[in-house]
Amino acid sequence: TMLPPLATDVRVPCIVPAPVVHSNLWLAVGANESAVHYDAWDNLLLLLRGRKRVLLAPPCCTRALRPRAAHGPSANHSRLTDDELQALEPALCSMGAFNVDLVAGDGLFIPEGWWHRVRSPDEVTLA
Repeated sequence: TMLPPLATDVRVPCIVPAPVVHSNLWLAVGANESAVHYDAWDNLLLLLRGRKRVLLAPPCCTRALRPRAAHGPSANHSRLTDDELQALEPALCSMGAFNVDLVAGDGLFIPEGWWHRVRSPDEVTLA
């Protein structure tokens, strides 16, 4: 771990299979938004402070989300602009995509290969 003093404050939930291979600490000071992307591993997003809105889209949405070229950088990211994504959101929802609102204390499982975008409002968030 990169932050050994914090490791003693974090207990891995019993539902998480051991061992935890990788962990991140996400701190947002003010409004923040991730790019639309998918990860090659399962994720458990645990919100410690603040609020977040997560757009989740199943792998069947891949073509509609226009991923970057497989041989280029960030191949797991969408090429869509914010305006294009907003216009496409109703169609994505008809294919199984949905938004999840999280508050401190909530957790969200994000399966491997699922597209997601995480938005933090204009406040401090920690996940």
